[in-house]
Amino acid sequence: MELNLQDIRGQLDQIDDQLIDLFARRMRLVSDVAAYKKENGLPVLDSGREDAILERLTRKAGVELAPYAKRLYQTLFTLSREYQAAQLEEMR
Repeated sequence: MELNLQDIRGQLDQIDDQLIDLFARRMRLVSDVAAYKKENGLPVLDSGREDAILERLTRKAGVELAPYAKRLYQTLFTLSREYQAAQLEEMR
């Protein structure tokens, strides 16, 4: 069965809905990490952890998608650090 453009876009919309739900869930956990880091006097940035995650996920993405997965997660890490910093500021 051949998909038409509307079908493809409908599937993309469903994936986008799932992604935003996962993003919100991830950011709630980032807030929990911020609280833990505040309580334990840890810095927001853990570059070793980010590097390990990038390595694992880019390898999992495969050769074709690896550079895009890397950019995706670099952006996600930046947003997570910004959100953590904002959460830490609110906790003061």
